[in-house]
Amino acid sequence: MSKHFFRLRDLGHAGIWSILHGAGKREAAESAQGCLQGVSVPLLFAEHAPGDRLLLTLAVRGMGGNEIYFGPGEWPGAECTAQRFVFDCGGPLCAIGGLTVNALERTAADCACAPTNGGGPDAHPCRLLADLALMHTRRPDMSATRIAWVGGAGGLAHSLVEAAMYIPFELFMALPEGGEPDRELLSLAFAAGAKIFLTRDIPIALDGAHFVYIGSGQAGAEDGDLQIDGKFMEPAQPDAQVLLARETGRRAWDMPEDCTVLERERFAMHLQVQGLIWQRMLCGNIAEG
Repeated sequence: MSKHFFRLRDLGHAGIWSILHGAGKREAAESAQGCLQGVSVPLLFAEHAPGDRLLLTLAVRGMGGNEIYFGPGEWPGAECTAQRFVFDCGGPLCAIGGLTVNALERTAADCACAPTNGGGPDAHPCRLLADLALMHTRRPDMSATRIAWVGGAGGLAHSLVEAAMYIPFELFMALPEGGEPDRELLSLAFAAGAKIFLTRDIPIALDGAHFVYIGSGQAGAEDGDLQIDGKFMEPAQPDAQVLLARETGRRAWDMPEDCTVLERERFAMHLQVQGLIWQRMLCGNIAEG
């Protein structure tokens, strides 16, 4: 079994494409069912993230397991007692949310089970991979797909930058000052030939986009200050899809009419992809980071 899944690179090129090709297929979903039968999976969160908690809980139960939840204040993050709990959990898997990748590595350095990144400030690989799987079902030719990101870079944005090293989509990012992705990660992506373009101008980022992530606004504005209407989306493709990049901060009536439907499809895909990732970890078919 792999030691961990903290970043997309831990899955490797072949693993990422295997998930993309398998996601959405009935046989792939059925193959993950029962993999955690009778197993308890600890979910440890250093900050409140209701959406991530719900997704991981349903993913565990969908694979036949049971979750044990520890929220903020119920475990001391990277402190020694948390390490002892993870080491002695007795199961094959655990998920840890709300920590940086460096903190995850310190917390789980000697972990007997396989920890998964449940979403943090500098990486959210499971959710991002599920989003890409959904995009792939709609546009199989990812080399002809353009993705726009509007807002400051958080965990999902960092995983999107990392994904551009393995999948040949175009990524245009409209970023507020001080909200750029990690420079070291960007340098790595550019060196790998990733097609990433950075700007401060939202219309430029949206030009020709097939999928548009809405994050934390521009120039320090909250994402709720962005009015996502026909005028805003005008530079994008006529059938462009909007994806929320944050759990909170937006109201359904601020979004295009089809956004709620897309979010349901997105959640279902997240459940399946999470199951496929854990299945690969249980079978040892995940590359070491």
